[in-house]
Amino acid sequence: MSLKNLSLQNYSNYDTSICDVVDQLGADVSNLERLESVKAGVLGAITFIIPYFLTLRLHDVLWEYTPIPPLTLGLKLAIALISGFLFGVTYRYIIRNETNSHLKDGAVFAFGLIRGLVPLEMSPQVLDSLGEISILGIESILCFAIVRFSIDFALHRHWIKPFLLMSQPDLTITLKLFAAYQEAYGISQISRNFPSQTTVKAVLETLIEEHPELEKWREVTRFGVNFQFVEADILLQDGDEVVFIPPVSGG
Repeated sequence: MSLKNLSLQNYSNYDTSICDVVDQLGADVSNLERLESVKAGVLGAITFIIPYFLTLRLHDVLWEYTPIPPLTLGLKLAIALISGFLFGVTYRYIIRNETNSHLKDGAVFAFGLIRGLVPLEMSPQVLDSLGEISILGIESILCFAIVRFSIDFALHRHWIKPFLLMSQPDLTITLKLFAAYQEAYGISQISRNFPSQTTVKAVLETLIEEHPELEKWREVTRFGVNFQFVEADILLQDGDEVVFIPPVSGG
């Protein structure tokens, strides 16, 4: 075999190995994404069915409904579980960062209205039961709102990872600390890796989680990124320098 052929063969094997590694990484990321979606779905199902069941009991008390047959009740609860699960999975996929409140509200209203309008479409006497159906629609929106805030809390606590953030490269952020923050960490500068799409607020939350005594400075701390004062919801870029400045009296 010639040296030229040997080199080409080695290159081909190397190229194939790289492709195999990339494919394996992609498969691992997909599996992790599915796991996080299932976690969001399970949380959504649990946090939806609890308030939904309470509303069913409330209807029995306020409107003196006849008891629901066990089979019908089981079917209603099963549909509620599926609704909560689907909302949890979908909500995680459509929410890319915690700053877009309009998108979050839209997801809640979309699911709530769709679920609430079904009885309206199926009712043979719409006008006679419009008030009752409207109440059911509002209750549906409230149930999905509870799911939303539950998932938001889980995302904030990093119990569930946001969609795509786990598969994107980390950001290396330099944190420059002053006054109370410098006292808490014992140094004036640290370097940390954060997921893509991280905001200044998310970094601050991480610092407070690590040092709860910094909680009292949350509302009065000023933020700077690359020598410019910024708002807490700004998205950070790789290599940014973030400054946290509490009042001087905190130092």
